Amino acid sequence: MLLKKIRTAVLTVFIIYGLLVATHQGEFWPFSTYQMFSQGGLPWSKPVLVKLDEDSCSSARFTDLSDLDGQSVPLNRYGIDHRDFSNFTRHLNTPSQAESEALRHLLQPVLSDSPDGLCVIRIDAKSAEDGVELHFTPVLFLNSERAIEMRKEIPS
Repeated sequence: MLLKKIRTAVLTVFIIYGLLVATHQGEFWPFSTYQMFSQGGLPWSKPVLVKLDEDSCSSARFTDLSDLDGQSVPLNRYGIDHRDFSNFTRHLNTPSQAESEALRHLLQPVLSDSPDGLCVIRIDAKSAEDGVELHFTPVLFLNSERAIEMRKEIPS
């Protein structure tokens, strides 16, 4: 009798979980790979790749996500999973030469299509009284020949 109740309870949990995941395209928020959903209300960080030359990367002033329109690179067009890029660049505050070269290798298809170069910008977000506060920081400039660390922080 107890075994039957346990089996029913486990089966019920799996059915409910399956229905929740199936109706949310494989993403159920407690187990989400997207920090802004799985850790709601906590600060989060997300890298964005934009087409900019070296001077523009170091002097760019982004204050809003709409400033990135037309400049951000859709990685899926180049066969690069955005989660791979995000996981790789999430903790790149001061990238080593090996990390920079590995990122250049990952982004080679994009670099061959971007003669001026690419800028990796980290967007840090946190809850504020009037919504979400965004802070944009250039991390790295990449072109087909080299990678340059950007130390200058862009104020929002």
